[in-house]
Amino acid sequence: MSTATEPQVNFITKLLGEREVGAEEARIRAALSGGNLDKSSASNVITKLLAAPRKAQAQAAGNPWEAVNEAFKDVETSFYAIPAGYVRAQSLDLYGSDYLFVRVRNYGQRKYVSRVHGAPGHPRYSRIDPRTSLALAEIMRGNHVQFAALWHEHSGNCGKCNATLTDQVSRDRGLGPDCAKMFGI
Repeated sequence: MSTATEPQVNFITKLLGEREVGAEEARIRAALSGGNLDKSSASNVITKLLAAPRKAQAQAAGNPWEAVNEAFKDVETSFYAIPAGYVRAQSLDLYGSDYLFVRVRNYGQRKYVSRVHGAPGHPRYSRIDPRTSLALAEIMRGNHVQFAALWHEHSGNCGKCNATLTDQVSRDRGLGPDCAKMFGI
């Protein structure tokens, strides 16, 4: 009987910190510390731990996009124009523009942030990294109605859905009637 290898022991220890194993955790830790785990048993333990659900904090730490999704939960899905003064510290290249144009959208159960660039009628989108997305969430929280109105000023379209606004009231507000209701206006 050969004892578990050092990489197996290290991996099991790592998995114990990430996975929900309940009462079995004490038994596994005791076997590890006592050196009573052979290679085959260690492989079986690893298989069981990989099948166990992740702990909540391990999920957020392992996937930075989970933190982004959480940070944007209070920010409406919409198009936004953020003045350069708000984002200068984020080391984003604004390509000579005075604004950072972004889109927050839902896909499945998550929110994603994309940079909008190109012609207004045919915009292109590029993903913004998680660190910058988290910083933008802080900037946008509480200011998102203002930034959506700025989107309208620059594009002429609805600040929420980017549709063409057809009546004067909507153009003055920068949001169509249905989108204004979503923003609580």
